Amino acid sequence: MTPMTLRYQSRVDGTKPLLLDVCFKPSRKKLPLIVVMHGYNGGREPVRPDIVRLAAKGLFAIAPDMRGRGESAGRWDSGGLDVMDIHDAVQFCLRKFARQIDASNLNIVGYSGGGGNAFSCFVRFPDLFRVAASFFGVPDYAAFYKNKG
Repeated sequence: MTPMTLRYQSRVDGTKPLLLDVCFKPSRKKLPLIVVMHGYNGGREPVRPDIVRLAAKGLFAIAPDMRGRGESAGRWDSGGLDVMDIHDAVQFCLRKFARQIDASNLNIVGYSGGGGNAFSCFVRFPDLFRVAASFFGVPDYAAFYKNKG
């Protein structure tokens, strides 16, 4: 399985392009979706192997860049509009891949800053995600931002 890179835009402020990688078994239908979020200073590229492994296990796996990271436009803001961009990425995939994704089984995992964003998504959208997991998540974005990571 090879990830494909797609472009979407922010429904909050129109920032584009925002990029995400998706990976899934095309022959499968109604797969659980998992969002895999990269670390604070990274982009989607370091987590690309993760989405390939998760797709091989039967998940529809996506890895969005946060705005201003990787090849995505915009300026990152430590969990404000960034979190809305994650929501937009999920909604984009639900529209584009309606047959492949089980819309009742959406999940998110993240590393470092992405772990903090996973928890932010879980809190902001409590009815959207079934599971949220944070690996080494940033607990205090204000301090992290002030100290430049």
